[in-house]
Amino acid sequence: MNVYETLIEVFSRRKRPEHFTNFNHCDDCKEFDEILRSFTRENITFKELGNIAWNPISDATINGFFYYFPALSRLALGKGSEYFIDQFLIHVDNQDRLDNMSNEERQVFKDYLIWLQTEMKDELDENLDGEDLEEFINRLK
Repeated sequence: MNVYETLIEVFSRRKRPEHFTNFNHCDDCKEFDEILRSFTRENITFKELGNIAWNPISDATINGFFYYFPALSRLALGKGSEYFIDQFLIHVDNQDRLDNMSNEERQVFKDYLIWLQTEMKDELDENLDGEDLEEFINRLK
């Protein structure tokens, strides 16, 4: 099993929550919750999560975020017009989210990011995100 497959296996242990956002907070949270409830981590796509200015994951609860973590990791492998690493880093560079990873999840995540540096080197270079990814990896405990 490669690093990516291991990450999917480990984070797929997280259960699907009933709601993904604080849906009673505002209309956007309600709409984001409805979108996230309409998909699974296996079938959500860049179309639903690829707009950084309007992205349901931004307002996801901890449980909602981790349920969709395998999907975000899959999207981070996107190329060309579906490049997602920049957004992926924004979503994971969140202390509350990082603090809620188990030790096993944190290690697998770090291994995945190191693997991503090689696997997506050309895309990282083209989008000028290689340095940001390196800095993020170095900050992980």
